[in-house]
Amino acid sequence: MVRFTQIKSNSNGKMAVTNWSATKFFEKITVDDSKMNVTQFRSFAIYTTNRIGQGERWPAKYDHLHNLPSFLPSVEVKIDKDGNKIMKAFNGIITLSVDNITGSAELETVKQVASMMPMTFAAFVSSTGSGVKILVRVAPKDGQDITTIDEAEQLCNSAYNIAVRVYEGIINHNVQMAATALSGHCLYAGFRLTLDPAPYFNPNAAPIRVENTIFDNESRLVPPLHYSQLKETEPTDIEGPSDIRMMIEYLKSKYVFRFNRMENVAEMKILNKPNYGWLPLDDKRFNSILLDIQSKGLKVWDKDFNRYLHSTKVNLYDPIQDYLYGLEKKWDGNDHIGRLAESVPTNCLQWKAWFRKWFLGMVAQWIGKDRRYGNSVAPLLISPQGYNKSTFCRRILPPQFKQTFIDNLDIAEKKTTLIAMAQSLLINLDEFNAIPPRIQQGFLKNVMQLPTLKVKLPYARSIAEMPRRASFIATTNLTDILADPSGCRRFIGIELSAPIIVDHPVNYEQLYAQAMNAIMNGERFWFDHEKNEEIIEHNRQYQLLSPAEQYFRLCFAITQDESEGQYMTTAAIYNKIKGMAGSSLGVSGISKFGQFLANLDGIVRKRTKIGTVYLVKPL
Repeated sequence: MVRFTQIKSNSNGKMAVTNWSATKFFEKITVDDSKMNVTQFRSFAIYTTNRIGQGERWPAKYDHLHNLPSFLPSVEVKIDKDGNKIMKAFNGIITLSVDNITGSAELETVKQVASMMPMTFAAFVSSTGSGVKILVRVAPKDGQDITTIDEAEQLCNSAYNIAVRVYEGIINHNVQMAATALSGHCLYAGFRLTLDPAPYFNPNAAPIRVENTIFDNESRLVPPLHYSQLKETEPTDIEGPSDIRMMIEYLKSKYVFRFNRMENVAEMKILNKPNYGWLPLDDKRFNSILLDIQSKGLKVWDKDFNRYLHSTKVNLYDPIQDYLYGLEKKWDGNDHIGRLAESVPTNCLQWKAWFRKWFLGMVAQWIGKDRRYGNSVAPLLISPQGYNKSTFCRRILPPQFKQTFIDNLDIAEKKTTLIAMAQSLLINLDEFNAIPPRIQQGFLKNVMQLPTLKVKLPYARSIAEMPRRASFIATTNLTDILADPSGCRRFIGIELSAPIIVDHPVNYEQLYAQAMNAIMNGERFWFDHEKNEEIIEHNRQYQLLSPAEQYFRLCFAITQDESEGQYMTTAAIYNKIKGMAGSSLGVSGISKFGQFLANLDGIVRKRTKIGTVYLVKPL
């Protein structure tokens, strides 16, 4: 039985070594612990990676790293009476790492591809949530037992040189040896405690047979550095006298650059004019700086300057994440979210709870808390004109992010909508009644649940995948507004009983500090199945009935009791309604009417020899 070595240190640096069976480990990682340690760390990793830049194996120092013990799958270690670590058994397993993966779908694809290889012992999502660890079985080609540390180290070194090339050939990502707990030693490569509800685990994996070659110091595989040694790359780590290096040195002497992920533009600060603050690097500034560089006699071009700006040598800056993570542990304990909800007068008893969950979902969307699902629900404020609905929507965002609020979006323009969802924080679907039913039921219903967006930006060469930012809210003056015949759970219809109170100031720092406190403490920020059913039932009063459904309800009632109703074919129901409605039915043909019947909420149907029949009660 394979046993992994667990190395755990407390906050004072005291180390404890224990051994876990592989089976126990893979059962453990399917759920997070009660303190949500892995989930908390992943939020930190996303935040620091966004700020420091992509390409780093380890984004920053994490104060609670001791809560995530390290595991060494290659070797089982014991401690002797003098406190020395001794190899108890060599497991014949090495650890590969595939890092910087965007999106849960791609993570699952890498795991699936790895699982196709017969030598894959396990594949699972890494502790940061943006990579995959692959455990590979290896064994000496000559079949000899490995009994010493040196023999194990030599075998691991040989195995990594082979396995990296093999797996990189089938996985469309860079594959490398995992970080090592002991610098310079392949045997101690491993990983931190992680979370993966569905890890791949094959205890019967067939090993790669490796020639156990003895390496000298020059040919030995150089493993990645230990976590604590990894640090941000200096922007001028290019060796040798080159025009590119001199360009970077010149730029560093004059400017500071960063890439604004929200605006998707580079920004600059002029060092000798600090009062100017951060400025967008528009075409005029870009060309002026490039001309200054070329006037120094450097043979560099716009593509060189642009390549530098879009490299990991320029820090990424995320304004909203910088703001939100700066509010952690600053909440004063008062219910500021509830106070904002209470400014909306309504007779809906669930409004306050629903608004809180939507608000938390909005904030979680901004910080990339859940990469699998988008915030797919939106409040729909219903009232006559002059009830301050649009003003309330604008007041949700802090003043410094007002430019990321959109209330004039043409939702029918698909590309514009996708770009807006990536670059704005809140979209108000003002005059929701102007959105055609086909857009409500089609494109809008689909994009509201997207976690990431694939779109070609203006002047871009290819389609890019971007994280979704925006959540939705909507306003309307009409009550018969929701067009989905199967029941609408995307919008929460809230009818106002009086104008919204907008003359009280909002304490934005505490409002969002409360939201961050709730999210980081594991409060659910999405609507589960039970809540969705409540919303569907609540929204029936705001349902926009098509002519077909209105005529259907004049002729029939839906029932689940066979003693009350009778089963009728689509044609029989259609002919009876058609006799009353004529051309005003709005449905051309029995097949279209059959689609309408199949989508009616709550209708009972069954297959028979004469086709599908529906249980209805004639009126």
